[in-house]
Amino acid sequence: MTKAVVKTFDAVQEFTKKKGIANISKWTVAGGSKRGWTTYLTAAVDPRVIAITPVVWDLLHLNVNVMT
Repeated sequence: MTKAVVKTFDAVQEFTKKKGIANISKWTVAGGSKRGWTTYLTAAVDPRVIAITPVVWDLLHLNVNVMT
């Protein structure tokens, strides 16, 4: 999924530049659950990412840890 996000950045930058709409050079990435992990990984591999909002809660035994 990380590779798909980076390729999407490339495609959007190329499209907006070609159409004269904008010159996008920085990105903010957000996502929940599996996309939260993708958010972390995208920021790790692509320097264009300037901010991230991952929503990941990696907690085993949710009922035991939250309900007690």
